[in-house]
Amino acid sequence: MLLGSVSNMAINPHLLKRVGYDPRKDFAVISSLARGPQMLVVHPNLPAKTVQEFLALARKKPNALICGSGGVGTPAHFGCELLRLRGDAHLLHVPYKGTGLSINDLLGAQIHAVFASMPVGYPHVRSGKLRALASTSPERTPLAPELPTMLEAGVPGFVSESWWGAFVPAGTPAPIVRRLADVVASILPEAETRERFTALGIETLILSNKEFTALVRSELAHYGKIVKEVGIASQ
Repeated sequence: MLLGSVSNMAINPHLLKRVGYDPRKDFAVISSLARGPQMLVVHPNLPAKTVQEFLALARKKPNALICGSGGVGTPAHFGCELLRLRGDAHLLHVPYKGTGLSINDLLGAQIHAVFASMPVGYPHVRSGKLRALASTSPERTPLAPELPTMLEAGVPGFVSESWWGAFVPAGTPAPIVRRLADVVASILPEAETRERFTALGIETLILSNKEFTALVRSELAHYGKIVKEVGIASQ
């Protein structure tokens, strides 16, 4: 079995010249598992308490605001690029060799913003070391219900979430696929599962096999379009 994610099932096929697999043909979907939004966090010294104030600063001083990420092609990188495209914000993306390095520089006010996962960003928000402006989920996340979404903050078309699911090789006998799917379906709704996921900063994602297959394919097309818009070179 494979723990598939937005990175290896939707992003990497557009970034790697020799990815070695086709997510549409080489795998059979077992089940969706979890999803987790990112949050736009900034240093408290930045005079922006809302997304619109942040965008106003970015438009006033093109490329003066630095949006850091854990590397080219990471969900955080796509968050920076989506904000630039959908919010008409002139941001400068700076890729680091890992998310931790970008957060460290944000804490030190060396850069201005990062799209951080909830487990990484939220502890610093609660301590007051960073300020959260919005989440990237389609609706408010129960992990931080006080945060508006990017859509609510006035950035049209901005939805970006990490997600995970279970896959097996294409050609796996159908009875085995159904059995595995039934087992996962019985586990996801359990309170203990939800609690464990919440502690990790993610939510259970309960979709039918057909719905999750459609999500994977739509995300593959979605990120392919962004890669072309942004002009990210294949590695």
